[in-house]
Amino acid sequence: AVAKRGMSALTSFCRQHYLNASSLNQISNLRTHVSRELENLGFPPCSKQGYHNRNGDSPAFLQASICAGLYPNVAWRRKGDVNFSTITRQKAKTHLSSVNAVKSQPLSTKCQV
Repeated sequence: AVAKRGMSALTSFCRQHYLNASSLNQISNLRTHVSRELENLGFPPCSKQGYHNRNGDSPAFLQASICAGLYPNVAWRRKGDVNFSTITRQKAKTHLSSVNAVKSQPLSTKCQV
């Protein structure tokens, strides 16, 4: 998009949305680097249409991904389980104000994801 409209359009867009062009460039380069590394590890290439967004409409999947990234090996809940489990296989409950306590995936019912 920048190649078509030029740097002045980028600068204008960034100024209008309170963004930093060099930060956006760094994010873009990081995304390219991570995609290349994942491809080298055997993940499908980003060029597959929509493959990487196949769970984009699942808030439960997004929450689980964020939680797993921020707090690895804290607790998990497999499909069909009601309770979470810890590394020591103890049952765990989630606080109602937690990001994991959502209306679309009630914690008192079996896991659907």
